[in-house]
Amino acid sequence: MQLFLDSSTLAKKYIEEPATSTFFSYCKKAKSISVSVICIPEIISALNRLKREDKISTG
Repeated sequence: MQLFLDSSTLAKKYIEEPATSTFFSYCKKAKSISVSVICIPEIISALNRLKREDKISTG
């Protein structure tokens, strides 16, 4: 199986949400995982926003 992940799906690796366990099970089954180059800045932006809103910590 090949997966293409968008930013919101890839963020589940860093932010636990209801579908996080499903995300990891698909990743374990995948032969390859692809992401767009824009995913990295989008995830960094989302993590920074969550940090500013005190919804996550850096520790």
